[in-house]
Amino acid sequence: MEEWDTHYRTVILEPDAQQFVDSALKQNPQFEDRWRSIEWLLARTPEAGAYRWPDASSEYWVKPFPEKRLAKTPSLVLLYSFTENDVRIYRVRFGAESETR
Repeated sequence: MEEWDTHYRTVILEPDAQQFVDSALKQNPQFEDRWRSIEWLLARTPEAGAYRWPDASSEYWVKPFPEKRLAKTPSLVLLYSFTENDVRIYRVRFGAESETR
């Protein structure tokens, strides 16, 4: 049997991000599945995002997620940072990446 080398990080939501997720869940119960899939992805591959400020190394990353019509959720953009052990999400917003700046 093959051994998996995947490292799973703990996903932590800062108050602003938690408030957004709670509000989105109240408006659309299908958002929960979408959010769980985002957490799953970030816990495994947080480096798949991009630096918040591309011209300078930064601890902050931005990751856009496209619209999911089946889940009835528009595109999302996250602002986060990560370490060896966790991913800390600071902000989550619906809409285009430029709306988080």
